[in-house]
Amino acid sequence: MELNLPEPEPVAPCDCEALLVAEENYFDRGVRALAARDYEQASTYFERHRETGGTEAQREADVGIAFVTLMTEASISGGESGASGVDERAEVMILALAAVQTLEGRIEALDALNKAISEDLEKREEALKRLRDLTLGQ
Repeated sequence: MELNLPEPEPVAPCDCEALLVAEENYFDRGVRALAARDYEQASTYFERHRETGGTEAQREADVGIAFVTLMTEASISGGESGASGVDERAEVMILALAAVQTLEGRIEALDALNKAISEDLEKREEALKRLRDLTLGQ
């Protein structure tokens, strides 16, 4: 018994790598630089992305630059280690978690400062009240 199957049509070879590279823009390069923790290069790429025009590109660039700024400050204060040998997407997630931890640390520091200022204010108000009582009592 012979099967009557159609012959497969030849498929043109795909240069998939060239397609990926052609679609990459400065924002993508900025994210890659972020994943590599090259904050200076990432900032440069995000600035170039902003110059490509459009409100979407400007918004993306603003977000990228804000993230770079936050991570630069976190790396200066925290002395972060280098890349952890994971996929770029996972590395960006690691950076996002580090950003959250940095912001939580800032919130804790601000809460402590607020508490100290509030206590100082209460002491000053109490001192003013005593001074007023002394002044009016004379």
